Amino acid sequence: LLAPERVEVATGRALVLRTFSISRTGTIAGCRVLNGSIERNNRVHVIRDQKILNDYGIASLRREKDDAREVREGYECGIRLDGFNDVKEGDLLEAFRIEERKRSLDD
Repeated sequence: LLAPERVEVATGRALVLRTFSISRTGTIAGCRVLNGSIERNNRVHVIRDQKILNDYGIASLRREKDDAREVREGYECGIRLDGFNDVKEGDLLEAFRIEERKRSLDD
C-alpha cells in the first residue's frame, strides 16, 4: 500500500493592509481577502517581495470583533498567525489546505 500523496490546495489570498501589535497576543495582520476565502483551519504562506517566507497555522481569524470560521473575497479581517509576529504591511497571505490523495502504481 502506498502512502497517500499530500497536496496543497490554495483556497484564497489576502493582502496585509495594516498591522496591530497587541502586548499579550502578538501581531495581528489587518487584511483584505483578494480572492477565494480564508478559513480558520487553513495554513498560510507568508509572501514578501514575491518570496515565500514560510507557512504557518492561523491562530485567530476575526471579522470586526467576532471570531470567524471563514472570511470571503472582498471582506476585511484580522489574522494572527501561529508562531509568526513579523507580518508587515504589503505582505501577501496565501491560504491553503492539505488534501490527501490516494496513489496507485499507475501514477
